[in-house]
Amino acid sequence: MGRVVQAELAWPLPVYILLFILSKLTLLLALLLPWNILATLSLGQSSLRLEMMFGQLASGTVVGILMALVLFCFGVHLAAEALGAKMCQRASATILDRHSKLGLSESLRSSAASDYRRILRLFAMLAYSIIAVVLIAIGYPTLLIILIGYVILGAVVVAILPPALPQGISSELRGKAWWGAGFICLVGWVIHDAWRGTLPSFGTVFFTLLLARQTLIFLMMSASTLGVLWRRRERVEALFVADRPFMTQSHQEVGLTELLTEDRRDTWLPSLLAEMSPEHLSLDWAATQWTEQGRVAYLIAHSANPGYEHSLMIRLFHRSVVGMGHHEAELLTHGTEDWPTPTLLGKRDVEGNLALIFRCWGKCEWAPPMTDRNDTLALRGQILGCEIPDDLALRYLRSRSRLPERATTINWPMFSGMARTACEVADCARLEAAWPQLTEWLRHRPSQIVLPKMAARRMARGANGRRLICNWTHWKWEPLGFDWPWSERPEHDLRQCLDAAAQVRPVLADCLVEDVLLVAVVASFTDRSETGAFSAMLDLLLPLVNAVERCGLLVGDAREQASGAYAHGPTRPLAQEEGE
Repeated sequence: MGRVVQAELAWPLPVYILLFILSKLTLLLALLLPWNILATLSLGQSSLRLEMMFGQLASGTVVGILMALVLFCFGVHLAAEALGAKMCQRASATILDRHSKLGLSESLRSSAASDYRRILRLFAMLAYSIIAVVLIAIGYPTLLIILIGYVILGAVVVAILPPALPQGISSELRGKAWWGAGFICLVGWVIHDAWRGTLPSFGTVFFTLLLARQTLIFLMMSASTLGVLWRRRERVEALFVADRPFMTQSHQEVGLTELLTEDRRDTWLPSLLAEMSPEHLSLDWAATQWTEQGRVAYLIAHSANPGYEHSLMIRLFHRSVVGMGHHEAELLTHGTEDWPTPTLLGKRDVEGNLALIFRCWGKCEWAPPMTDRNDTLALRGQILGCEIPDDLALRYLRSRSRLPERATTINWPMFSGMARTACEVADCARLEAAWPQLTEWLRHRPSQIVLPKMAARRMARGANGRRLICNWTHWKWEPLGFDWPWSERPEHDLRQCLDAAAQVRPVLADCLVEDVLLVAVVASFTDRSETGAFSAMLDLLLPLVNAVERCGLLVGDAREQASGAYAHGPTRPLAQEEGE
């Protein structure tokens, strides 16, 4: 940070300080002058101070002049703020261009302007505070002594308190409490001097109190700004120091690692294990696994009693992904024995982090990656048989957009413009005409739980070697067939899955294979549209037209080959499904 100050703040700093002080003074005048206007209107005449300034002018004329001054001051304030922001943007851009560093994205350039403005604003607030302190010392020296004493004492108290989250409500409340308590302390000293008869004139007290209040606020804001710059110091130096390269940032969260140290875990883990199991359990550290870049940990606890048939699995979510854990818990709370998942026993808050506690069979052995196509097919059938209650489904609809809503955003003009032949152009037109009816049809389809990258998720062995999915994060509630690998699996596999799922979800017994396949193709088509992969969308044009025609949703002349190419399954070799 010091190198940034030495290298790149030579000329912008004094100019920005002047603009900052001008901005704050004119804003202060724009806020104070209206009170003089109200006093003049309520009294029907100008105050003695205003008469000394404007002479014997009528009160209406004085009000007009004051209002013009308010508008002028506010305009100067806005102009100074705009000039300061523009200067920061141009100065940071000039520095980056002079250094000629490679690979700077627009987001980094925007961040550079923001960080540069923070640096200048930090020094401007400190300069304003120094000037205010000098003026307070001239007008009301004893008030300055109280102010300095409070700042020192307040800094000591803040240093003793446990740290708050930088962007949390606690941090904001602490800042307001700090300067608010300081201002109340200063007002108390003014009252003390008034009782003793040593109070300066009203004007002196008013303006010194005003300056002291601004000083407290700017000191608090300076500390907050310095904290932000300190946390970003490596990026700031890489942006503004010519010979400082960008360092690769580690995305691993250290919070869970600290929480699992021996001293920290003894404060929460024994009580949690005792609450969830009558047996004495101990952690198997060799079985601990990490996911989500170190923000989620899997902990396994076993019993020393060989006759005890169960163990506990604790999924610990870092506070930065607690919402993801709650989303999973909302689903698994409604799980039944038919679901391929360990039994969720409950959830607990662990120092701001989230722990989901599951009961597992035996020693909770991790299952190897799925390589057998039949195992994957059986697991898909079990997931299709999972159903959620109506209230959870309604909450999901209120929270997230589903395939019927996402499909309405297809950019048909752009997609049609990518067509290579007249036949493709005609198919695009037919699909676009049928699309409103298709999206409405999707809204009335049965739904299913979707687990993205299902086969790659972490799994454990249950009773009789059954696979149990231990990770249900990012689950979705989408129309039936949303994630079916239609280009990799023959239709009889889908029929087999539907028949197995219908045993626990009778609503699936009447579902047609062609309807489910249409949903799968539309989902693939929509995913490619959202990524702007229009050329890849063209590869799906013929399968999509055939699928829509097969379900009777496409108006127009039927192709002779429509009943063949799609209905009889894929014509190319089957690709591996999700790591099979």
